[in-house]
Amino acid sequence: MMRKPAGRITEVFKSAAMRERAYRFLENVAVESGALISAMARAVAGRAATLPMVYAVIDGSSLTLADPRGRKDFGQVGAHRHGARGLKVISAYAVEMTGVPIGVLWQSYWARQKRRRVGPKGTDNRRRAVREKETQHWLDVVQAAAQHSDPTKLWYLVDREGDARVMLLALHALRARFTVRSSWNRLLVAGKNGGRRYLRAVMARAAVVADYGVEVPAAHKRLARRAKMRVRSSTVQLLLKDRWHGGATTLELNVVWAREAGTTPRGEKPLDWMLLTNATVGTGDDVLGVIRSYQARWRIEDFHKTWKSGHCNVENTQLHSMHAATIFATMHAAVAARAERLKHLARNSPDQPASTELTLPERMAIAALAHELLNEPLAPGGRRQTKLVVPDPETMDIGTAVAWIARFGGYTGKSSGGPPGAIVIGRGLQEVLVGARVYAVLQALQHK
Repeated sequence: MMRKPAGRITEVFKSAAMRERAYRFLENVAVESGALISAMARAVAGRAATLPMVYAVIDGSSLTLADPRGRKDFGQVGAHRHGARGLKVISAYAVEMTGVPIGVLWQSYWARQKRRRVGPKGTDNRRRAVREKETQHWLDVVQAAAQHSDPTKLWYLVDREGDARVMLLALHALRARFTVRSSWNRLLVAGKNGGRRYLRAVMARAAVVADYGVEVPAAHKRLARRAKMRVRSSTVQLLLKDRWHGGATTLELNVVWAREAGTTPRGEKPLDWMLLTNATVGTGDDVLGVIRSYQARWRIEDFHKTWKSGHCNVENTQLHSMHAATIFATMHAAVAARAERLKHLARNSPDQPASTELTLPERMAIAALAHELLNEPLAPGGRRQTKLVVPDPETMDIGTAVAWIARFGGYTGKSSGGPPGAIVIGRGLQEVLVGARVYAVLQALQHK
């Protein structure tokens, strides 16, 4: 799968015998996805342990899988009216403070089953315990990430979907640093006059502590622009009501509110981040540091794309059970994380020795493939790229290694429109892994 990741078993394995063994492995009830996830988490935690602090990005997603007749043990994904089937998943994704991904620190999969509500949605939710809700999966992932790493070294980054009373209290109990994007105009502890106070109204009166600009790319119903962001900060006391057991808990947190001011095109909503955090916000630099930390959350979106529909294309699987699909998806998650790590290392730490990420057989394969590419016969009228040289396997840096890997995958340099992405890196990595395997076999035969 590392050499040739793909959504379908028939695309990964060439021979009928290999495919049969793969199917037996995936359907074997003795193979536990939790053991695979734990092994992946230990490897990622080992790398993270060498760093002073690591972002732990927590985010939910879904795998839309083929189930046209509804006979597989998958669940509903997306809106009810669309009828899509698949699996829900929450991941903890470790990212260095520089923005370079480390890998998947934990995952939780489940099949969402349709259930009959008792009354309106809000009332129904209040009648159910946390263990009966999907919120429990968020808590499980947060706890598992802390168990596999030193929680004092983790900085949890959680999107709006994770803005829940039990999540905030769980993060607070871990004594880890965290930032949660607010989804609700939360009730605060009453003021001196005893009236109700709400988060947004209080923050609107908070002092402006910083301004900064951010480049906004064009997208669907969004114009490209350089947005001017105005930042306010304050310390508040949230009043977290427990509607299941009754009563309420007070939690003091810092709030950083970044909102676009004066640059929003007509018809669009301004950029707006309301961040709840226990990080220090004593100075303008501290506040901007909280915002920069939350920007690292987008690394998990890159991972989701590479994993689900890009390099690994795991959503294309035709497997018939949740058990098999979960194992298949977990193994592909490790492959996708590696491609993403190489991509960002080449962009952020290009001078780092390639030996920290690539084995000697892999580096030898890169040199051999580069030599072959530079000595290919030219087409009539073609020009040799004289600036390119075969890299030394012993001294090559990660930037050079990834640039060559991308070229093996079809990257053409500046004419491609930007730095290499995960898809071309993944394609090139397939060539390198095959070459590395050949090199290792030849070395073994020579030794023999």
